[in-house]
Amino acid sequence: MTAGVFNMAKVTLELPDEVLPLVAEGQDPVPGLKRRLAVALYAEGALSMGSAALLAGMPYMDFWELVTGLGLGPRYTEQHYKEDVKALKELGLL
Repeated sequence: MTAGVFNMAKVTLELPDEVLPLVAEGQDPVPGLKRRLAVALYAEGALSMGSAALLAGMPYMDFWELVTGLGLGPRYTEQHYKEDVKALKELGLL
């Protein structure tokens, strides 16, 4: 993946008839499956929020609202903290 672009592959998936309505959005189950896969991969830490939003086919803020609504807020790492502290010091706010 480079700069917000995925190389795509086609996948064929068989689902039980009872499961399809749980993921289908209208007649096409693909958007619902992509959204659920994106949430799962984000929750596992395999994708960043931006990459997961891209996979889900959603704007970043819409995906953010989706995952925070599921109790999966953004991950704030020690590296993020260090970068924020450095920026605050450079701005004279710390």
